[in-house]
Amino acid sequence: MENWDIDGEIVNENGSNLPEMVSQGNINISRYETMQQVKTPYVSALAVQRPREMPDVERRIMRAAMLLGDNAFFAWGSGKNRVEGGTIHLAVAMLNCYGNAVVVADNVQETGDAFIFNHTVIDLEQGVSLPRQWRESKRSIVEGRMDEERKMQIRFGRGQSKNIRNAIFNMLPKYLVNKAISEAKKGIRSKIEKFISEKTLAAAQQYVVAQL
Repeated sequence: MENWDIDGEIVNENGSNLPEMVSQGNINISRYETMQQVKTPYVSALAVQRPREMPDVERRIMRAAMLLGDNAFFAWGSGKNRVEGGTIHLAVAMLNCYGNAVVVADNVQETGDAFIFNHTVIDLEQGVSLPRQWRESKRSIVEGRMDEERKMQIRFGRGQSKNIRNAIFNMLPKYLVNKAISEAKKGIRSKIEKFISEKTLAAAQQYVVAQL
């Protein structure tokens, strides 16, 4: 039996305003919730235990990006030829902070000259599904002295990581991805400045040359 308290909330016979638990099979769930089994990448919005709060999400993402530093992005070239973007490490960190979203992998399509990866990012809270494909050539360059079998494994793993990264960034707000990359650069700068203040500029220059 349901009653109402003075605030207009439903209360149970035991005086609690928590939903009563009912049984479906061997699993207890709330009377006001339903269980859903997702068998396709397409799903309607679900009631989640912890709804996304963007100010908190952004704060956590910026913290993760700063800690990742140069592991958060890649860049090469300059001017009109400059290429820059987030890495798989940043993508996974951002998805974890964003919350209530999953990456679903579809079967890999293999042709004679390429692997074709299919991933879908599902925002469970908003009910949005965004698929993404990536074609990784079996002839793509792999540096190093390795046998062909090992190179093919690297191509496969590389293609998979690229598509997961692209799928996640395709779903996340663009301004948030750009801001995270900028925050990662700030993290690198602060580390360099700290190194210089503790070791001198000459020591920092020697360290950079030694890493090349």
